[in-house]
Amino acid sequence: MNAEPLSRLGRFLPVRVAFGLVVGAPLLTYAISLTFGFAYDDVWTILHNPAHRFPLGQVLQAVFLDPPAPVPDASRPLMVVSNWLEHAAFGEHAAGYHAVSLLLHLACAATVYKLLQILTRRDHLALAAAVLFGVLPVNIEAVASINYREDLFATLGVLMTLVGVLAPTRRAHAWSDATLVGLAFAAGLLGKESAVVVVVLLPLLAPRSLGFWRRRERTLTVLVAVLGAYLLWRAAMATGDDGVPRSDAGLGERFALLPSYLGWCFGRIFWPIHTVPVYEPMSPSLLTDVPILAGWVAAGVLAVRGPRGRFARVLGPSAARSMGQGVLLWAVAPLVTSPLVGPANERADRYLYLASVGAALVLVAAVDAWLTWRPSTSTRSAWLVGAVVASTLAVTTAVGARVWRENEPLFLHAVSVAPSSAKAWGALGWAHRRAESWAASDRALARSVELDPDREETWVVLGGLRLLQGRGDEARAIAERLERAGGPAPRGLRRLRYCLDAEAPRVCLGDVP
Repeated sequence: MNAEPLSRLGRFLPVRVAFGLVVGAPLLTYAISLTFGFAYDDVWTILHNPAHRFPLGQVLQAVFLDPPAPVPDASRPLMVVSNWLEHAAFGEHAAGYHAVSLLLHLACAATVYKLLQILTRRDHLALAAAVLFGVLPVNIEAVASINYREDLFATLGVLMTLVGVLAPTRRAHAWSDATLVGLAFAAGLLGKESAVVVVVLLPLLAPRSLGFWRRRERTLTVLVAVLGAYLLWRAAMATGDDGVPRSDAGLGERFALLPSYLGWCFGRIFWPIHTVPVYEPMSPSLLTDVPILAGWVAAGVLAVRGPRGRFARVLGPSAARSMGQGVLLWAVAPLVTSPLVGPANERADRYLYLASVGAALVLVAAVDAWLTWRPSTSTRSAWLVGAVVASTLAVTTAVGARVWRENEPLFLHAVSVAPSSAKAWGALGWAHRRAESWAASDRALARSVELDPDREETWVVLGGLRLLQGRGDEARAIAERLERAGGPAPRGLRRLRYCLDAEAPRVCLGDVP
C-alpha cells in the first residue's frame, strides 16, 4: 500500500512556496475584481448609505446603544465600520473596496491552510485543499461583490477561533491567548450572525479528551462570555425592526424545505457553474428529498465513524480522518442559514463560503485514498492532474466573476440563467434605469409584470422610471395604488413617494451611477 502519498511532495515544496500557492492562486483568480464597480446591494449600503454622513462614533452609538438602529447592516457592525472607513478613504472609487475584499479572501485561504494542517496533520493535504478552496466558483459572490464581504468576516472569525482552540499545546492557555481567541470569535459574530456555527463545529472537530479541554478552560470561558454578550445585544435588536428579513413560514414548512436546501447546497458547492445573482424561493420535492436526506445521514455516519473502524481500513487512516472532518464542515456550516432558522431567502445568503472548505477537503482526501490503494499511480501525475483541475476551476471562477463588474451585465446574466424569474427581470429594469437606458428598462419591467403582475417591487421600479421620464402623474398613480394595497410597504415605496415632488428626481431616487 502506498503510505501517505500526497506528503511525498514535501521534499520538492518548501513552506514558503506552499504558502505562496495558497495565497497566489486566489490572488490571480480574483485580480480582475479590482477593475469592478459597485453592483447590486453596494448601491444602498455604500453609495447611498446615510450613515456615511455622520461621525463613526455616532454611528456605532446608534448600533450598540440604541438598537434597532436605522443603519444599513446594523446587525453586522463590522460591515458598518468597514464600509464607513473605506468610504472615508476611497469615496466612490470602487477599486479600494474590492482590494479589501480580496485581501480578506486571501487571509481566509491562509487560515484554511493552517486549520487543515491542525485537523489533518498532513501539510500537503492541507495545501491542496486550501488552494482548491481559494478558487472554487461557488465563492464568487462573497469575494467579487463588496456587500457580501460579511461572509468573509464571519468565516475568517470562525477559522481563527477554530485555529486558536484546536492548535496543539502542552500548556494551559493563558488569559492573553484566551483574549485573542475571544476577539476572533467576536469579530466573526459582528461580521455576520452565521459565525455562531463555531458553537456546533468546535465540539465536533475537537479531540474527545478531558485533558484537551482542561488546557483550554480560560479560552472557553472567554468564548462563552463573548457569545452571551452578543446574544444579549441581538435580543435587544430583535425587540424592534433590526432590518433583517425573515421568513414567515411555520416550523413544519421549514423542515419540509430542509432536504431541498441541503441538496442545493451540496450540488452548488461542487458544480462549477457561473454565479447566479437572483434566487427564487424553494419548494419541496419528494422525488429528490428522500435520497438527499439519506445521503446526508450517510455523510453524518462517515463524519463520526470515519477516523476509525471499517472506513479507516478501507480508505486509509489519514484519508478517513480527513474525509470525516471535511464532511463535518461541509454538512454543518450550511445549517446556520437553512430554512430551520428562517432566512427570507436561504439560497441568497452566500454562506456556502465556509462549507466549501469542507468540500475541498473531501475531494482532496478522496484523491489521497485513491493514491493509497493504487500504488502504481504516480504521485507526481496525480499532482499534475490536480493542478490542471485547480487551474480550470480558477479560470471558470475568473470568467464567472466578470458579471459582477456592474449592474447591467450582472442582471443580463441573471435573466439569461433564470428567464422565467420576475425578480430577475425587475432587477434588470432597475439596472437599465440607473444607466438611463429607459427603453430597455421599459422592456425589462414589462416582462417582469407579465411574469408576475402582483410583484410590488417591480411596480416601485416602474414608478421611478415614469418619474424620470417626466410622467409624474403615472408615477403618482402607481405609488397611490401600492399604498392602497395594504400590508407591509414594498422596499423603495417610501423613497418613491418622497421623490415625486423632488427637483432632481434622479438624484433623489439614487440613480446617479
